[in-house]
Amino acid sequence: MRIIKFDRENADQDKWPTLFNIPVTVNMLIRTLLTCCQEQMKKMYAVKYDLNQLRLREVIVGSGAPVLFLGDHLGRRGHEWNRNLYLQILTDEEVARAKMYTSATYPVMVSRWKSSVPEVTSLVELMIPIDKQDQVVALKEQISFYYHVPLDQIQLSEAFPTVAWSKWPYTKDRVDLYESVTFINNKAPSSGTFNGKLIYFK
Repeated sequence: MRIIKFDRENADQDKWPTLFNIPVTVNMLIRTLLTCCQEQMKKMYAVKYDLNQLRLREVIVGSGAPVLFLGDHLGRRGHEWNRNLYLQILTDEEVARAKMYTSATYPVMVSRWKSSVPEVTSLVELMIPIDKQDQVVALKEQISFYYHVPLDQIQLSEAFPTVAWSKWPYTKDRVDLYESVTFINNKAPSSGTFNGKLIYFK
């Protein structure tokens, strides 16, 4: 399996570098694969990471960039279980944010749309507990905490990507945010979570 570097700051996915290839089996745990990635980073690049500094993600046209959970098997990806995966190296701030939770969490890419300026803030990844029954409220709670805004004033966009042909990075420009993006979303995606999605709020 080819492991490619997940570069959130680079909009051109074709320019993301291949890090290495790892032999895999359909029954391999994601935790085992991530450990192999950790070992390869040390062996090939002389960089030592803790496991909690690394994430494996998919990048799926029309669906998003979901994180794979450590307890899952590669076979859960379906008949293309051995297609490319993407290794994300977390910042110290992102590691600290993930450590705040004892239950399983997943990251959501969030950006703030300030229509009065107009300005779109840089993306951050906020951690959402997967066991929270109301994922919309869970997301708003994290936005409220991180951005210091009242929860009841937060308006969410749809969860991008929304169309089958959307490719990374799923972002919207200011014209789109003014004219075509609605901020009345109170429903989680059909998958039940925001894993791999991009959300704007105002």
